[in-house]
Amino acid sequence: DGRREQVVAHVVFVHEVVGKYSLMFEQKLRRVNHVTPKNYLDFINSYARLLAEKDKFVEDQCQRLSGGLTKLIEAAEDLAEMNKKLEVQKVAVTEKTAACEKLLEEIVTRTAQAKEKQELALAKSVELGEQNKVIAVEKKEAEDALQAALPALEEARLALSDLDR
Repeated sequence: DGRREQVVAHVVFVHEVVGKYSLMFEQKLRRVNHVTPKNYLDFINSYARLLAEKDKFVEDQCQRLSGGLTKLIEAAEDLAEMNKKLEVQKVAVTEKTAACEKLLEEIVTRTAQAKEKQELALAKSVELGEQNKVIAVEKKEAEDALQAALPALEEARLALSDLDR
């Protein structure tokens, strides 16, 4: 609306120039081209139609741009919210990672202790096996000595019982 006077002046100028060019056309090519009020009205209607099409196109583009900007704003808000959640989750992940590392260290320590105890038990088992062999040999020797001493003990008991009588 602010440019209405300029548009009207332009339409009048174009109509007048077409009239001038029609005279030049007639002089050079000897063909007559009449500029009538109907031509003027058709030009105005064509201009108004073209202006309406362009206005609609521009309005559609503005709505599209507005929709895109709305989406971008929503995305920015969602991103800000997600970043807040991410910060909270990062803290939780850091805490849990520290707890897992501590637990892992404890497991490694306990595994090492268990391995030491297992090796100690294995060494004791080997030592006990060797001692059992020594004990078995000594037991065998003691039993052999006992078997050898039993007849002498029996004779001594018999001799003692003879003495008692």
